[in-house]
Amino acid sequence: MRRELDHRELEELAGLVERQFGFSLDKKMKYFAKGEKEGKKIFLFTGNWKPETENRIPIEWAGLHFGTIIGDTFQPSLDGAFLMQKAGKNILQANRQEVEELMKGNEIENSGRHAGVVILRHKDLVCVGVAKEGEIASLTSKSRLI
Repeated sequence: MRRELDHRELEELAGLVERQFGFSLDKKMKYFAKGEKEGKKIFLFTGNWKPETENRIPIEWAGLHFGTIIGDTFQPSLDGAFLMQKAGKNILQANRQEVEELMKGNEIENSGRHAGVVILRHKDLVCVGVAKEGEIASLTSKSRLI
C-alpha cells in the first residue's frame, strides 16, 4: 500500500534524517510511504499528486526513491544521498577508488570512526554504505552496481 505521509509521520522522518545525517527535509515536497514498518520505502514527489493518479501511475514511476526506514534507521537510496548534499553527519570523504569499490558491491576498510549508515563522497561520486567494525559494506542496490 502506498500513501502520503501524514504530518506526524513526516515529522518522525524529518527527525530521523536530522539526527542521523544532520539534514533538514524540504517539507514542501510530498513524501510517500510504501510497505510496512520494517522496510518502509520513502518516495518523494514534487508534482500535484492526486489519489486517483495512483490507479494509473505507480509512485515508483512518478516519484524518486528517497530511502528506506528499517527500524529506527534511515538508509538513503543513492538518489536520496545525492539530494542530501548539505548533510553534516555520517558523511565520509573518500578517495575515488574507495567509492568505486563500494559501487561495485565490495567492502572497504573502515578507520573505526563511524558506525551505522554512512554516505561516502568523492567529488561528484556518492555511495551509501553501512560501517561496521573494520569495514564499510555497500548498500547500493544490485541494479545500480557497476
